[in-house]
Amino acid sequence: MAGKDPVHPADRLERIFEVIAAEARARPEFASRLLAAIDGAAKDVFNPFAPEGPSWSAAPSFSFVATLHMEGSEALKAKMRAVGSAEVLLAMADEQHIPYNQAVDRKNFSAVVDRLAEGALFRLNARLAAAQ
Repeated sequence: MAGKDPVHPADRLERIFEVIAAEARARPEFASRLLAAIDGAAKDVFNPFAPEGPSWSAAPSFSFVATLHMEGSEALKAKMRAVGSAEVLLAMADEQHIPYNQAVDRKNFSAVVDRLAEGALFRLNARLAAAQ
């Protein structure tokens, strides 16, 4: 029982609140920042649920390999076409380690979709072969 802490967790929390209260009494600006953080109005506190919070772009997010495996080639290509940007697709492919020919014509969106679907198929086949 030498490793057991004799201080009850509630007593530890009470001590933490005492320290915070003492600091707030000594530094009124600290107390103001705490109250603002609780209200969600402090500029240095990020609240993702606040309506005035930062707006996140609706960047596409899906796995090429998982989509191909679960939904098929046409579903993968449809999702890729919905992205609408060759640069975004190529960035996604790089993040997912999908092989493709770097010389692909980035201006030909249809060619990019086809090459990335081929790369996803290559990656899927490699994973399935490794699983056997």
